[in-house]
Amino acid sequence: MTVTVRQARAEDAEDIVQLQWDAEDWLAERGLADPDDSDVSLADVRENIGAGRWYVAQSAGIVVGTFRLTWPVGSGAGTSAILDRLVVDRASAGLGGELLRWIGDHVRSHDVECLRVACVEDNGRLLEYYRDQGFTELTTTAGAGLLLLERRA
Repeated sequence: MTVTVRQARAEDAEDIVQLQWDAEDWLAERGLADPDDSDVSLADVRENIGAGRWYVAQSAGIVVGTFRLTWPVGSGAGTSAILDRLVVDRASAGLGGELLRWIGDHVRSHDVECLRVACVEDNGRLLEYYRDQGFTELTTTAGAGLLLLERRA
């Protein structure tokens, strides 16, 4: 599958929201998320597209993956980008690693040294996935049940 990654445009907003909701439903079906705990809205996605934070991965003109990137955090040595909402279409298994490589290259090309991602502390499969992708635990968000993971870009 040939995939192209680009910054999202206004016309991508509904596809982004649908992919996010599909992922939330999939997680909820497996007891890994509360089905009533969604915080993805079309208005928020549109606002973040306007701010240049959302990206899409397309194959044959279809959005098969998406993520939000906020950067930089800090300045100079230790500058980091924050990745969240990385989601791939269920039919595109294996694309996540490819997107993480693209994201690493992208942030490095903007002189950002590290990529950070927050992960739900009790989602062992997701933690293992990110660790397999080279992320290490940076800190725990007290009381929030989140781990902040980081890797060199």
